Amino acid sequence: MKITRFEVTPLIQRGLLLKVHTDEGLVGYGSPMNYEHGRTVERAIHDMGDYLIGRDPRQIEDHWQ
Repeated sequence: MKITRFEVTPLIQRGLLLKVHTDEGLVGYGSPMNYEHGRTVERAIHDMGDYLIGRDPRQIEDHWQ
């Protein structure tokens, strides 16, 4: 299983919805929250996404090293 893309959607309540898509058709959802710096968090998600595309989403510890 490999990550194929990310989608970030701003929410009305100043939050974000994150969707992580895989090559097997699975989609994971998350809600990264930082009410004061939403744009910064969104940019960080896109920057990290460049690194994570093509990697196995189940190897969480490896991604944090």
